[in-house]
Amino acid sequence: MWAYFIRRLIILIPTLLVVIILGFYIQALQPTPTLSFNEDQKESSKYEQAQETFIKAHNLQLPYFYISINSFENPDTIFKIINPNIQKLLITWLDQIKNWEAVSTYYHELKQISIADSSPSIRHLAKLLLTEPQIDHHSSIVLETKATGKINNALNKLKLASWNFAFFIPRINFTIENQFHLWLFGNDEKDGVLKGNFGNSIYTNQPITQNLLSGFKYTLIFTCLSIILSMALAIVIATIWKWNPKLDALISTFTIAALCAPSYWVGSILLTTFSNPELLNIFPASGIQPIFSSSNGVPVHFIYFILPLVCYCYGLTAMLVNLLIQHLKTNENKAYYYTAKYKGIGKSKLYFFHQLPNALLPALSYLVQSIPALLSGSVVIELIFTIPGMGFSIFNAIQQGDHVAISFIFLLMGTITLVSFLLADVIAKWFNPKNEAIW
Repeated sequence: MWAYFIRRLIILIPTLLVVIILGFYIQALQPTPTLSFNEDQKESSKYEQAQETFIKAHNLQLPYFYISINSFENPDTIFKIINPNIQKLLITWLDQIKNWEAVSTYYHELKQISIADSSPSIRHLAKLLLTEPQIDHHSSIVLETKATGKINNALNKLKLASWNFAFFIPRINFTIENQFHLWLFGNDEKDGVLKGNFGNSIYTNQPITQNLLSGFKYTLIFTCLSIILSMALAIVIATIWKWNPKLDALISTFTIAALCAPSYWVGSILLTTFSNPELLNIFPASGIQPIFSSSNGVPVHFIYFILPLVCYCYGLTAMLVNLLIQHLKTNENKAYYYTAKYKGIGKSKLYFFHQLPNALLPALSYLVQSIPALLSGSVVIELIFTIPGMGFSIFNAIQQGDHVAISFIFLLMGTITLVSFLLADVIAKWFNPKNEAIW
């Protein structure tokens, strides 16, 4: 059994690695927050210093991953340029000119002119050219401004530069100094993801785990309670069907209806029916209170859990009932069932000790695999009932466009999904060694 578990775990590791890489790119490819400077302040040296500090703090000057592919004409040290906008500009120029030496010379000449030239108009023109990625537009800009002298000479030298054949030869670069490595492992200044540092929210500047996991206890309570109640209800209904087969059509009708009903619709119906002062004002409409708190010794706050639990359980219960009844019918045609029946084993003993345990195995595997779906469904249910759980926090993060939080959610849900499938596979193998893997 341990050998089987290790084999499944080894298969799981590459999939988990893909999830981690995708989670990183969800965060890395999003626009980063910009510095709050007006146009006049951007002309000062303080802006450049603040920008350089900001870029170094977020490691934006580094390549994304360990491996990158470019041409031999690209310098392998271009990632040392602090400003990623300048990196992108130089690479764009290089794609057009195909001569790194000429591009580098042109850039430094423009940079020098933008700082040291005595004419303000010439300095402004040089700064304008340093933001224009298309070299063809440089000529039209220079012509429109009727600029001569250093800028015109620098542009002419750039145009006369010949292509280098090395530009057309691909090169594979490998570097351990990259954003993914620092994001995953961290450095001396801050921890990485493997040490629990998933970054700070771009809106609250608080650790993202603190924001999203603060309400996880409510989501976890609802998920565990719904799993237990759904399985218990499914066993009861399947047992009722076993002793009353004539109810098959009625049970099938209700289970199909439950599977077709979306949770947001069921939640709305529950609220308008049982939390409406004009109809049945029995349960609170929203919010949550500690389940074990009490008033005068009587636990009154459990009523906050009833309607959300109904919304959590109805679909899962219907699916489990269908699975149990289907496999109970299948087991009635197997050899062990006939053998036990002919040996005179009573109906109750045959059902509870043989038939039901065999039918529970696929239902249990499905139940374990449904854990990620329950956590994902918590977003809708927690919004309807205003429960301050993780689902509510997930919705807020997506609505605000907090890509750091979205990346963490992707990693968390991906990991839970993989672990759930592994657990379901191991459970199936444990109870029936002849079973093959389910994924």
